[in-house]
Amino acid sequence: MERLSRLYVSHFGSPTAWYESLLFDLTDPDTQQPTDVIFNLENAGGKTSLLSYVFSCFEPKQERWLQHLQKKNHRFAEYFARDGRPSFIVMEWEMPARAAAMSDYKLIVGQAVALKESAERGADVERWFFAFEAIDGMGLEAIPTPGLSMAPVRTMQEFVQWMHQAGKRAGDFFHTKIQDDWIKHLGNIRLLDIELLRMQVDFNSSEGGMEEGFLTFNTESDLLRRFLLLTLDPEKSATVRDAVAQTADKLKSKPKYERRLEQLTRLQSVMVPFSEAAHPLRGRRRSSEGYAAASSGPDGCIVLAPWRTSPKRPRKAGICRSSGRYRQDINGYRHVATGRRRGDAGPTA
Repeated sequence: MERLSRLYVSHFGSPTAWYESLLFDLTDPDTQQPTDVIFNLENAGGKTSLLSYVFSCFEPKQERWLQHLQKKNHRFAEYFARDGRPSFIVMEWEMPARAAAMSDYKLIVGQAVALKESAERGADVERWFFAFEAIDGMGLEAIPTPGLSMAPVRTMQEFVQWMHQAGKRAGDFFHTKIQDDWIKHLGNIRLLDIELLRMQVDFNSSEGGMEEGFLTFNTESDLLRRFLLLTLDPEKSATVRDAVAQTADKLKSKPKYERRLEQLTRLQSVMVPFSEAAHPLRGRRRSSEGYAAASSGPDGCIVLAPWRTSPKRPRKAGICRSSGRYRQDINGYRHVATGRRRGDAGPTA
């Protein structure tokens, strides 16, 4: 699963807990792999402030600012300097491979925030969100921030220009000011569990927030529903539910289909003799294809002849019940032996 390996924060905090160009290594010193970390600070040391800044990347609405949820008089803009310099929160994630034949990779996710010197309202806060997959020469240290770069940016405009240039170096570099687009990008493209991260805001909105955010169930069904909400993707869960419902409907109809199968099996056994008897008839019918069916000719004659391929082509000899043998041409019927036309005077053979 995805794990946070490094965390960078700059130009952010409160008067009693100010973070300036700090890089936190969240990996095990022996294995160099991300591990669980405890921040041990005294009260008002900045633990909740730092956590609020981290979660604001995944729950960017200012009314969902963690400090504001705990105390309504705390506002997002109060945690940034009014000197025009941008503040940064940047995270490096260790992401699992996208496919079996691929390797793990590092994902950089961050936010830049700047206030105008005369800012009095939250709308005066300028925020940019950015994300990219780390490659050689383009990782966490490539971001032009104090403590990471030898040439840090001093204004938000300079950082925006850098992001445009970074998009040419890293093809998947994404940046935006639109919060909805940002959240969709993290969930759909970067494959981060946004719902789980957002739920952490509820857990930490107060002391004992776990009880209010999760342990508020009265029945086993509520517990199971909350557990599945944390562990399963909602869209995939809906797909599984539909598949189970369709299978249940099919199983419900199974006795009806079994009865139909039994009846069709009996009918098949009864129809076998008819099929066997019809087989030679079908063979003779195929051998006689292309010939006309027997039909009654003039004066009771029965004419057996192939289908005409031309309207002027004479038919072959036919047999007349009462008048003997005649041949048909374009002028009518002629007797085969005497050459007389039918209807002429004289005896016929």
